[in-house]
Amino acid sequence: MKIYSGKLHVVGAGTVRHSKMGTATTTRSVIEIGNHTLRNVRTSNFIESYLDTGKEMDLLIARFLWMKAVYGVRSEGRSHMIGGSQLYGEAVVGLFLAIVLAAILSSEVPTGGFFLGVVLVVWVIIRRIRAIRQYHRFENNS
Repeated sequence: MKIYSGKLHVVGAGTVRHSKMGTATTTRSVIEIGNHTLRNVRTSNFIESYLDTGKEMDLLIARFLWMKAVYGVRSEGRSHMIGGSQLYGEAVVGLFLAIVLAAILSSEVPTGGFFLGVVLVVWVIIRRIRAIRQYHRFENNS
């Protein structure tokens, strides 16, 4: 996860998707904050309500596979975060995918395939642990 800080200049057009669980997410074409331009960023409706252009803020952005998502907003001394259960769920899914890929590698690549699989699983675990720690640091530094 990475924290982007600065004045929120642009929140681009978005595409809203409704889930079967009754929640909605919006994929924004662009978000400009400080000197950074982020493209194709997913936000929850809860987070959307705190993206006020013209204000100084911090955005906690996570990457999961090929997507970027806003996990938290800090503005005017207050933090607003998505639920931690989503972060833990993504960690479990990422670990499962890494284990499946590791099993495929170890069966298809006889020499070193098992080692590559173990390295992949460890890499995913380390990235998820770092993301969870960053999430809790952001949440507690409001």
